[in-house]
Amino acid sequence: RTINFTPEIIFIGLTTGFINTSEIVRLYRQTNAKIIYVMLDMWPITGGCHAIRDCQGYMHACANCPATQHTCHAETPNTQFLVRQEAYREMHPYILGGSSLIKRVWAQSPLSEYSELLPISSCIPTDIFNNRCRDFAKQIWNIPNDKFVIFAGADNAKDPRKGRKYLVKALCHLYDDARIDRNKILVLLAGNHNRADEETKRIPFDTKYIDYIRDMRLMALLYQAADVYVMSSLEEGGPMMVPESMLCGAMVVGFETGFLETEDFIQSGINGWRVPVGDSLAMAKALAESILLSSQQRVELLSRARESALEVMSDKAFVKKIKNYL
Repeated sequence: RTINFTPEIIFIGLTTGFINTSEIVRLYRQTNAKIIYVMLDMWPITGGCHAIRDCQGYMHACANCPATQHTCHAETPNTQFLVRQEAYREMHPYILGGSSLIKRVWAQSPLSEYSELLPISSCIPTDIFNNRCRDFAKQIWNIPNDKFVIFAGADNAKDPRKGRKYLVKALCHLYDDARIDRNKILVLLAGNHNRADEETKRIPFDTKYIDYIRDMRLMALLYQAADVYVMSSLEEGGPMMVPESMLCGAMVVGFETGFLETEDFIQSGINGWRVPVGDSLAMAKALAESILLSSQQRVELLSRARESALEVMSDKAFVKKIKNYL
């Protein structure tokens, strides 16, 4: 009733608290549109979990879920998985996911039999996420221009999957590096629960907190105020913060998961740095390398990083790839 046309394609993003699988099937029956699930996390191939970590339950229809087996909801994940399986059998949807982790997990799920993977990452509006305001972005956030800004963000700093303790360990190692001028470093943290997180309180550098940001334009300005973005998550389907920061002129250092799992997107020392998951010392060394680059080296690395992000994640590249597949 709201839209005045019958869609040919429906993209399904994060639908928590909005619509469930049965409603998506109803939309499909009503429109006969192609259904494309955007795999921002693992929800489209599980019985409800957004992250899988070391659990392999999704390979077996989420039966005997360790998160619910001792509760009154013991059967819920399996039930939801089977509902989704029947829905996929009818709709035969596309699964949109460009990172190595998503490709691997999808292939291992029984749902892959009734869906098709589009090896495409989601898209980023380049009119918003760009490097045009870097000259004054630090002033907007009241950050001195002579500070080297290390930026990290998390929806929930206390979530173990976000790897805050590994980030803090890396910053402590960096603090002990005699080549680094400690007084020139500022750690910028955005998201929820940063001030209350005990691990975060151990960061040895000057630290600035920014509350959770919902406005994309403000987020772009935050990236542009940063010199390097650190991705310390232990498991990610992306995250989008990696290419967004690259488009905004911040270098990237991160654990090898999601977009950083393989060299398809980031080549260490060429357009960013990838380090083994959980290796805080390697992360500290990569951060030191980013700080010690000459001005010319940094310009060249950032140019390569931006080109990589534009090629894979720009809105124009996304539309072109979708057209080619569909």
